Amino acid sequence: MKLLTHISTLTALALIPLAHAKGEYEQQEIMGEFQIGGGYFFEEETPYAIIRTGAMVNDRTSVGLQIGYAHRSEDYRSSLLNLDAKLDTFTLGGYLAHYVPIAESTSLYGSVGIGGAFSRGELSGSYLGYSGSGSDNDNSFYADATIGIEHKLSDNWLGNIGCRFFHLNQLEFSGLDLDPNTIMVGAELGLTYTF
Repeated sequence: MKLLTHISTLTALALIPLAHAKGEYEQQEIMGEFQIGGGYFFEEETPYAIIRTGAMVNDRTSVGLQIGYAHRSEDYRSSLLNLDAKLDTFTLGGYLAHYVPIAESTSLYGSVGIGGAFSRGELSGSYLGYSGSGSDNDNSFYADATIGIEHKLSDNWLGNIGCRFFHLNQLEFSGLDLDPNTIMVGAELGLTYTF
């Protein structure tokens, strides 16, 4: 009987901090956020756009969904061969962001994201007077991370400037494997509305 009394006492004591934490969490104001931004991957000469929507789970961390789009085009010209290639990639995934205040209206931030990618490739060209074209689709995965600085512009608006690191998994178009196997690096600007 004493053992049961000790177990119930210890259980009750263990639940007190949980109840207290739950009470604090319920009192916190949960803010939503909507962000739109864009940037440029320098080495790949690829512009991209990002839309995020999520919620602040505490005063320094947010989670949510992000949608992205990137367009890449390349061409090759010689006396025998002319090629034009285009790759459009759409992404949908989740993100986790963390903010560290450095001044009254300014914070450093970092985020990580992961999700699925849908890519469409198009190729057209000519060789020795013969021309042709084709297109194909492939699904893949992506992972990204950002770092930057965010500044409060008004009660609801924030502006940010940062750097994005982006990795797209291997793609296959019409039997041709394209393995980016690289991390693309880009600079970006964004605007966030909080509510």
